[in-house]
Amino acid sequence: MKRSLDDDNVERSKKFGVKLGTRREVTTVVVRNLPKSYNQAKVRKYFQDCGQIDDVSVSECLDKNSRIARIQFERHDEAIAALTRTYKRCGQNEITVSLLENCTIWMTNFPPFYRARDLKELLQSVNVVVLSVRLPSLRYDSNRRFAYVDLSSTEEVVTAVEQLNGKVIEGYCLVARKSNPLEKAQRTDYGAAERREVMVRQLDRQRLSEECLRQNFNECGPIESVVIPANQTESNEGYAFITFQDRSAAKAAIKVENVDGKQVQVVLADKKAFIERQKVKRIMNSRFTDDRIVSLYPLSDKTSKSHIEALLLDKVITTRDAINEILLVTDREAALVSFKEPQLAAKCIISLNGIEFQKKTLHCGPVSDLRQRKIDKTRDHPSLASETVSPKPTLKASEDGQKLSNNDFRRMFLGK
Repeated sequence: MKRSLDDDNVERSKKFGVKLGTRREVTTVVVRNLPKSYNQAKVRKYFQDCGQIDDVSVSECLDKNSRIARIQFERHDEAIAALTRTYKRCGQNEITVSLLENCTIWMTNFPPFYRARDLKELLQSVNVVVLSVRLPSLRYDSNRRFAYVDLSSTEEVVTAVEQLNGKVIEGYCLVARKSNPLEKAQRTDYGAAERREVMVRQLDRQRLSEECLRQNFNECGPIESVVIPANQTESNEGYAFITFQDRSAAKAAIKVENVDGKQVQVVLADKKAFIERQKVKRIMNSRFTDDRIVSLYPLSDKTSKSHIEALLLDKVITTRDAINEILLVTDREAALVSFKEPQLAAKCIISLNGIEFQKKTLHCGPVSDLRQRKIDKTRDHPSLASETVSPKPTLKASEDGQKLSNNDFRRMFLGK
């Protein structure tokens, strides 16, 4: 399909660092004072003449006497058309329509097992109206954890940020800020992405410290940060990650072969998402059957490892220590769970296979089940289904409805 002329504005915005997501800022409206009987279908029908509607959500106002709706259109001019409905009668109510501007907050560092409904309940506890909660897709990075939440007014944004930013929830210090589409948050994995981060292996765990590493690598260049993972076991050599301020320092660090008299190995660090994908590939391509690993599908691309862990704790295991690792296989709408013992994997299959989880019926089985699974690509691309060509019959049925003889069947199946 050809691009419309309006897409030129999108291309131009990219050159100036504005992401496509900012479209919501100019294509979304808020409708206030809707009758209590109005649901998504009624709102969509009322505004359908304004243009192509991408999304509708309806929420109850704090006074519970009316409803408020968030409508996202395909184009800016369609949202402008919706503004003409302001002060019109909708049922017995006079509604107002305005663009959704400066009403979005960005949240992160909430507990990993939180879902959209948990965030909604959290925000409702500080008396604000939640219009929508958007979580990121985990398709390309299973470690992402943040959300964009649309509220009904700028005053509610101030209230939510003041009451929730810095709030400690189950050991996690919540971050809540007013969203600015033009402001880019500094990612924690920029060092690896920009090839400024190195991984140091074969370190002496008994003498491993940030001070020791800084002393040995300072001569390579300015150090931005040093991270020593806490989950290092007795059987493994020590390792750490060092992020430098520039790429040349990281290249110099690769040449370091000795730290406090012990030979070490220094390599450029890979992104966590890349490392996880490599693990998944090894498991999927392995000829060896590991009885400790089970596959779980279908899953939404917004289902996180913590959601799966919570399910396992509820249905299968009693402690997190029973799990070696959870890997998301989002291109197959699945996850791989590695247990410490084969017996737990067998219990998992018995306990989870066929149950309902996030409105889907789960299949739980060995890795071989996932290898053989075929994803229906026509679900996301309906046009593909219409292009499917039905096979031509090998033998034309008689018009008079005469039954086929044995000779007819021989010709069909044996080609004689």
